[in-house]
Amino acid sequence: MSDILTVHVAATSADYTAAQRIFGRERFADWRVWLWLLPSIGIMAIVIFSLPAVVRVLFAPPGGVEFLIAVAVGIFAYLISWRLFIAFGYRTPLDRNGTFLSPTDIELAPDGIRWKSERGEGRTAWNAVNRIVETKSHIYLFIDRAAAHVVPKRCFSSEAAALEFAEDARRLVNANSTQ
Repeated sequence: MSDILTVHVAATSADYTAAQRIFGRERFADWRVWLWLLPSIGIMAIVIFSLPAVVRVLFAPPGGVEFLIAVAVGIFAYLISWRLFIAFGYRTPLDRNGTFLSPTDIELAPDGIRWKSERGEGRTAWNAVNRIVETKSHIYLFIDRAAAHVVPKRCFSSEAAALEFAEDARRLVNANSTQ
């Protein structure tokens, strides 16, 4: 482990949006999922049961083909409604010129994570770090279920440097959780 490891982070709103995806099931309570599911099923039912009449008037296909077309369009409408749910459900509420998106130096020190930017500075003790999540493009140092120090891996000179940063953070969290 290096003595003190520092990285200059220039995070974007896309980095914080990616962090929201890490929350997964924690992001939405069960009742919200069901609340979205009910209108989606309603849309699908309306399309399935009203489309045969529309198809009959417009195209007049033979036999029971109109019902198959209605089912296919209804399923498509249902899937599109879920795609919209995913697309709009992870919008970041962060201001582009706000504190979280300003360039920051993050330093792993024995006493915690030190951060410093033109807007302020502070320290997060290691016992406040709940978990460390590493993805293909980011390292997240979670201090709460919905808050993390977001470190894009592109801020490091190499993949090995990013790996060393994550391993050092894990060692420091583990060393301070037993004390």
